[in-house]
Amino acid sequence: MPLMFFPTAVVLIMAFQYVNPLSAKVWTRPNWRCNFLRPCDCLPFLHVGGFLLAVGGIGALLGQVVSGTAPTAEAVSPFSCSVGILLGVKLCEVLFARRFQRH
Repeated sequence: MPLMFFPTAVVLIMAFQYVNPLSAKVWTRPNWRCNFLRPCDCLPFLHVGGFLLAVGGIGALLGQVVSGTAPTAEAVSPFSCSVGILLGVKLCEVLFARRFQRH
């Protein structure tokens, strides 16, 4: 379910930002050197949030494997959400390619 919802949600958020007059005129591609806390450029924030969820999900899965219990939804869900968010970020880079700065 999160793999279907989160890419769609990220694209909808960025579509609203595309028409928002207060949004940055040129967006920054998500990377590890850009400031992800800029309020007018939200795709890097979603990118970092996706990786934070991935790390939390991997940590929860490893904790359950080490303790000998079967993986539960509490461990799988953050990782699944992170994959959906990161897919949505990549999809936005393709759909809104004209809005990003050239390198």
